[in-house]
Amino acid sequence: GGTVLLHPLLRAMGVRIGRRVILGGGFAQDLPDADMLTIEDGATVDCLFQAHTFEDRVLKIDRVTIRREASVGRNALLLYGAEVGARTHVAAQSVVMKHERLLPGRRYAGFPTRLLPERSGPATPACHQ
Repeated sequence: GGTVLLHPLLRAMGVRIGRRVILGGGFAQDLPDADMLTIEDGATVDCLFQAHTFEDRVLKIDRVTIRREASVGRNALLLYGAEVGARTHVAAQSVVMKHERLLPGRRYAGFPTRLLPERSGPATPACHQ
């Protein structure tokens, strides 16, 4: 973490990662299922991913997608099949459940995530939480 080589390393591991993506500290510590992760241009990401589970002895695996300019807060968890919409903000410590699709341009928080009411003024980036 903290190196300019992180993005090329993640691409080599199979992550589809766009331009101007900001990754939080410790991102490269443990990344299972790297080939199931897509992070689009301009996203800010400081969360955990679980692109697979074993349910009733059956392996279930699916992509995790973070759309352009989305922000996912510290220690949020994205389960397999999750998709965070463009310009969407997911608060720290939230859990995006399996196959959950978060609408573009909205704010979510909680476990499981819930849509927050819209507010006026600038959005707070995930890295400041």
